[in-house]
Parts: sequence; C-alpha cells; structure tokens
Amino acid sequence: MKLCAEVMAYSSVVGSGVLIIGNKGKGPMVGQIAYMCHTDHLRDKDLQVAMSEVIAKALNDLFDARPTPSAESASAARGETP
Repeated sequence: MKLCAEVMAYSSVVGSGVLIIGNKGKGPMVGQIAYMCHTDHLRDKDLQVAMSEVIAKALNDLFDARPTPSAESASAARGETP
C-alpha cells in the first residue's frame, strides 16, 4: 500500500495535524499525527498548520523514497505467520 500524508483541516476543537492515508491518498486512513499541547505555546493555528505542512512534506518524501511494502512483508515484520 502506497502511503500519503495530508494536512488535516484545522479545527478550533482539535487543532491541526497530519493524516496518513493509504493508496496514495484514496484511503483507508491508516494513521494520524496530532499535537498534544501542554501549554498555549503550540495552540496557535498558524504555527500548527505550518508544522503540519512540514511534517506532511517530510513524510511524503520518505514514502516516495521507500519501496512500497507488500502486505506479506508487513505481516512478517510484525512476526505474524501465514
């Protein structure tokens, strides 16, 4: 499954973050990066969106540089046997 990172829409409730989506962004969603803010320093909308853009770009560069793992190799990496 080829992964894709996308900046999620900012919400005043949960802030921003990065969605990790399979099949080059067509789904399913396989993960999410969110900000767990302990102080107000990271709650700024512009800062969160900017950080999310940098993270999404870095992840997409990584995903593009790596071969797409097969379901079998992913299962083997987890120690599962067919």
